[in-house]
Amino acid sequence: MSLKLLPVDEVWVDRMIALADVPWERATVEAMFVEWGLARPGEDVGWEGGPGAPQFAVDHEGEPSGWLVELGAAPPDPDVWVHLPCALYWPAFGAQEPDDPDDEDEHDEDLPPLWARRPDARRAEFHAERDRLAALITTRLGAPESVVTGAYDSYRAVWRRGDRALLLETTDDIHTYSHYDVLGIRLRRYDPSLTDLDT
Repeated sequence: MSLKLLPVDEVWVDRMIALADVPWERATVEAMFVEWGLARPGEDVGWEGGPGAPQFAVDHEGEPSGWLVELGAAPPDPDVWVHLPCALYWPAFGAQEPDDPDDEDEHDEDLPPLWARRPDARRAEFHAERDRLAALITTRLGAPESVVTGAYDSYRAVWRRGDRALLLETTDDIHTYSHYDVLGIRLRRYDPSLTDLDT
């Protein structure tokens, strides 16, 4: 078992809320990414690659810093979305616990050092991080419009922001081919079907 955490604090929660509330125009959103260190002025932002092509933040030497956002279609496309991964848990989604307690997460070294590692964490610690982030968002936006849970420990809390939604959700991590469960904050177009975890 292992848990990896990015230091997602009030600043990052406020950034995602701010992003939900600005006009979704490409120049506006990309300027925010530059301000946050997720993009450099004049460089292309990796829209439309989805989870297969995340927009990595890089340090002053051009190496990935650990921060990233995964992006859908570029604004103003209605299918625009932005996902900030916050925590990863292995083994994924109710998969069998390793037979050998000394088994290690084979992808641990693939993540930059910014990710804090808790190699002996249990799923309850993953849930505690979810609850911590939910409390940060609730302090700012009030109670979510809905909270739904599903099979394999899936979870989604929805805060409506006009025609958009801010989500706190747990799902399988497509970027690592479902090696991990990922807890993240996602922005997307609001749809009443968000109470269905298949959307």
